[in-house]
Formats: sequence, C-alpha cells, structure tokens
Amino acid sequence: LLALRALLQRCPSVFVDTTGFAFSFPVAKYLAGCKVSAYVHYPTISTDMLTLVASRTAAYNNAAFIAASQALTRSKVAYYRLMAGLYG
Repeated sequence: LLALRALLQRCPSVFVDTTGFAFSFPVAKYLAGCKVSAYVHYPTISTDMLTLVASRTAAYNNAAFIAASQALTRSKVAYYRLMAGLYG
C-alpha cells in the first residue's frame, strides 16, 4: 500500500527501491508503468528466519508468544513459506 500511495502522489519514470518492501516492484511496473530498479541487501525471508520460527525459538523475527504456541507457529511457518515461494 505504501508504494501505491507514493506512486499515486508522484509517478516517476523510474522507480528505485532500496527498502525491500514486499510487492512494490509489480505495483510500480504493472500498475504505474514505471521502469524498476532496486538495491536490496537482505532477503525478505531467509532460511535462517524460517528455521528459527519452525523450531519455535523466540528471536528477532519470532515473538515469544508465537514461539510458545504451536498453532501460531504453524500459521507463521505457512505464511513464511508462502511469501518465500512468491519471491522464488
């Protein structure tokens, strides 16, 4: 939504993303018709992050209340796998 709001206010010829916001590229390219360039220095979801969640370890990407709940952990792992799959 943030990318869409920005593009509706000022639509550039070239959209440069340095934040890694999820799905900003297709919004800029297909909805706003911009050329897209990016420098993203970290993955949206890494295998390390997925491993921490799946092992129910409380960490920077996994709150203690999620790690303590089997249902929340399963939901978060499914979400991470979906997002990782969408990003390839």
